[in-house]
Amino acid sequence: MKYLLSYFFITFILLKANCLETKFNYLDLKTSEKIVLNNSKETTISSNNGIIIQLTNSEFRGFFELEKSSLKNIQNINSINNFFNLFAPPQWGSNFKITNKKTVIILKVGTLSFSNSISNLKNPSPSTNISPFTKQISFNTGFGSKLPYLTSSEQPLGTTLQFKFKESAFSQFELLYTNDNIIALSANSKLIKNKYHSMEQTFTCCLTELKNNTAYLKKHNLTFSPIKSFAGIYELAIKTPNLKSNFFISFHQSPYGNINISTESKTRIIFNFFLFDFLYFTIPSINYSPEAVPLMGINSSICKTIHQLAFNPQFILPFDNFNLQFGFNFIETKKIVGYSHIDKIDILKIRNGLLIKSDFFSIRGIFSVVNIPLSELPKEKSYMPKKYYDLALTTTFIQQKLNLDFNTDIKYYPTTTTNKKEETKVNSSISMILGKQKKLSLTTKGEISFKNNEKNNSSLETSVNYKIKGKKFNSSIKCTIVLSL
Repeated sequence: MKYLLSYFFITFILLKANCLETKFNYLDLKTSEKIVLNNSKETTISSNNGIIIQLTNSEFRGFFELEKSSLKNIQNINSINNFFNLFAPPQWGSNFKITNKKTVIILKVGTLSFSNSISNLKNPSPSTNISPFTKQISFNTGFGSKLPYLTSSEQPLGTTLQFKFKESAFSQFELLYTNDNIIALSANSKLIKNKYHSMEQTFTCCLTELKNNTAYLKKHNLTFSPIKSFAGIYELAIKTPNLKSNFFISFHQSPYGNINISTESKTRIIFNFFLFDFLYFTIPSINYSPEAVPLMGINSSICKTIHQLAFNPQFILPFDNFNLQFGFNFIETKKIVGYSHIDKIDILKIRNGLLIKSDFFSIRGIFSVVNIPLSELPKEKSYMPKKYYDLALTTTFIQQKLNLDFNTDIKYYPTTTTNKKEETKVNSSISMILGKQKKLSLTTKGEISFKNNEKNNSSLETSVNYKIKGKKFNSSIKCTIVLSL
């Protein structure tokens, strides 16, 4: 409540002081309803609703979620309290912008989500879900704070204050506070910037409270009392016409008395129609940390990936009316697994892709072999990820009044030492966007799985989304029906 009152007080002061223009731009209402029909279980309903109000230099958002509830529970509501208990905590937020000739100041308040440097400090290990057709290597640093949206998950309350300097090498400075005890600051400077070359750096540091007494830590006698911890990350980006390179190094104060360090480098080499991406991640301080906890992020989560190496060559062949693109991924990952006994495993992921793209259509196919074991099985075999094959096909047609998408994904899990049952999963979808202004969209999805050639489960989902667009009023209405077979 104190946080909410502070928010309204700041808003009132800024508006009253004429720091912000209060001219109304537009109102946007959003709603999404979902009904799940199940033959063996009760029918359930969930709903997301929200409002966005945008002024000239400010924006206000509020979203409310009716959590998945059975019709029986809804019918048995007998009090206001029981009714409100069906809803998740509201997600809300606003931002305010003050601009002059040399400086832009942005204040954000609410249940914000964060990415970029903050995500790296929570879990520095890179994603293994890398497309063989990666378009670019971006240098996204700072807090990456975003206001809530219709599908946002529950977030703690937070505030960010951002300063952008238009005519200075010191280009950005940010401050962050959240009510789950994270205090952070971030500064960005551009060392070199011209038409063909650039170099910039960002340093982000954070003070947080670590607390994690899960059964996993108790099993290894690694529990600890809540403790204040310091963490930071330095990020450097270099860009030339033929080379893009990002380098990251982070350090985390461990609850076990040592400093954990992680490093990551991403590089892209460009030669005409050939691209080559390289990624390397490691935790060099692993020998000085408990075996079960190589590194603990600022949200008290344990980073179990200790090494990752990835290559991604791409070949682009331009023709008169379309481009032909080939891409390959090779991702090797080493991590710790197990509960009672800790082991290190080494697995490989290979993805090959073909993309044909023009102004009016695109065809993409990606074949993957995932979790290829390069090491011996751990003592607790169930912790070895299942090896599987994946074929994903996507076809898109783009016309003036109609967009069509066809997607099919087939996963096959063969029988192995750790997987006793052969399994196949098939997902397909068809999406249509109708009209010149793209106001109406229809999507149908189907899913079916088999184990040992016997049907395991299946579902069918259909959704309709309609958008209303006006000068001062926008709205989107989405209805989804899921039939579980």
